[in-house]
Amino acid sequence: MKKHSVEQLKKQFGIRLRSYRMAIGLPLNYFAEMHHTTPSYLSRIESGRHNPSLETMQQYADTFGIAFYELANPDFPIPPLSSMPLPTRRAVERFRKEQQQKEAEREHLKETGSGVYATGLARTLRS
Repeated sequence: MKKHSVEQLKKQFGIRLRSYRMAIGLPLNYFAEMHHTTPSYLSRIESGRHNPSLETMQQYADTFGIAFYELANPDFPIPPLSSMPLPTRRAVERFRKEQQQKEAEREHLKETGSGVYATGLARTLRS
């Protein structure tokens, strides 16, 4: 059996956590909100600069409906979103809806010519 250093294990867990999060399309700030923490804290975990407790690791794994050791295992496949717990599916759906709304607002602004850049001199020239 190959022996890994603690640093390697922290890094591997962080890489896998990010991979799972990205696979379902959940931004760092949404994941942080789900876990009542800050994006910077999660960023430190994902980069291997912070060592989360086993309890924290399991909370993150619960998000995906798996055990923490499955989350850290690079050979364990990422399950499809449809098999993940309901709160996770709802968070992803909420994010997607917000993105669609933002895109619709941007398109509307472009179509009406009232873009967010119409400030200062540009606003004066249009008037």
